Amino acid sequence: MVPQTAVRVNVCVFGSGPAAAISAWMARQATSSVLWVGGEWGGLLRPFRHGCATFNPFPVFPVRESPVYHRLGLHQYAADASDVQAHEWGDWRDKADATWLPKSLLAYQAAQGAGRGMARSLKLFGPKAGERPLPLVQAKFTAHYGPERPQWTRVGYVKGLSVYTHWMLGTSSRPDIHGAVSRLDLPRRVLSIGDVDIAYDLLIACVPLPDLLKVAGMVPQLAFDSGEARFSVFCAAEFTVANHLLYDDRSDSPFYRVFVPLEQYVIVQFAAGRTPESVDYTRLWEKFGVRMANWVADLHVPTAYPLGPDGAAIETTRSDLRALGVVLCGRLAEWRYIDLHEVDWGAIRAAVEH
Repeated sequence: MVPQTAVRVNVCVFGSGPAAAISAWMARQATSSVLWVGGEWGGLLRPFRHGCATFNPFPVFPVRESPVYHRLGLHQYAADASDVQAHEWGDWRDKADATWLPKSLLAYQAAQGAGRGMARSLKLFGPKAGERPLPLVQAKFTAHYGPERPQWTRVGYVKGLSVYTHWMLGTSSRPDIHGAVSRLDLPRRVLSIGDVDIAYDLLIACVPLPDLLKVAGMVPQLAFDSGEARFSVFCAAEFTVANHLLYDDRSDSPFYRVFVPLEQYVIVQFAAGRTPESVDYTRLWEKFGVRMANWVADLHVPTAYPLGPDGAAIETTRSDLRALGVVLCGRLAEWRYIDLHEVDWGAIRAAVEH
């Protein structure tokens, strides 16, 4: 048996995506004793390759007005970026046979007079939007579309890649140790990966919360609910306009939204319950002025949107983990329906400095 190698650090970052990369970078601003462990680099921003083209297939945009945008110096990588051009398509008033129960997500949005929001909730979450409350979605809806919503400028892709990806590449932000974590002993504050035991003072976890609890041997007391996302990648015969984001709000359409990360490439995200098979794309290609588009790949994100339980129940779990030296960072780690710029990066930095 190969003996385990023991390592001790002040901060261990666990994850492989942009939240882990930013966490590791911020931790190293406060202490040199940082070790980043994770699997395949990039997470959802792992570049996709087709022929000579390389691009990010999922829409992940930094916000120009956010503190993290300036803290990371993302403007250096966004010089050639255009802002995201988001448009609505289809009549959102046509919600087909949508019905909803009191206290459901749709009832909440109806009370707010948010017809378009209701249409998109139906497309994204299916019947469950009208069956029960989805408090994590309601919190995001209020933050993004409520009366106090901020005016955000979303920075588009540069040569097919998110500005976050350019930053990670430009700063050589990659895990120090690659591999799957085999054990996490929370009381002892030891994480094991391969033949290395890493003792830490603080663990910044950027992996989905259910996965973290599983590797720690903890039986979740909560019923985690999430929504999936299905995409198809197409290569068009004609050039299209990069950074074009289109939401299809028509109830009978199989498409939720369409994104162009790079000229000639079109990413289609499907409505809940719809799959690429037996879908008629004629209306879509006419909208984009495309005569023909060749299918390239289907992509599936099984856990894309945290839906429940409610914030109070999750906060108890977060507090228990904080007492054991674990800080959660990112949408699926915190189990909050947020974007990268909405992470409380100040709290992450304060935890490291403390």
